[in-house]
Amino acid sequence: MKSVKANRYQNELIGNHVSVVESSHPQILDIDGDIVDETLNTIQVSCDDGLKVIPKKGNVFEINDQGELNRLVGERLRYRPEDRIKRLG
Repeated sequence: MKSVKANRYQNELIGNHVSVVESSHPQILDIDGDIVDETLNTIQVSCDDGLKVIPKKGNVFEINDQGELNRLVGERLRYRPEDRIKRLG
């Protein structure tokens, strides 16, 4: 059985599978795919219907990191990827 950990932010996100599980934007809810890029304010997800750029703010993501599910609050991810890994790692 897979576990869900809250707020594990220091890992690299690119390459992991992601689902948007909560969102303040109804059209973003339930987007599902692989993270291909990340910036300070967004993640870019490759989905079946193309590339989606999703803001971190206002969204909660579920990341599959090597079979382990992690629920991540977008506002807590709002660092540049390299700064988040250095700061929290």
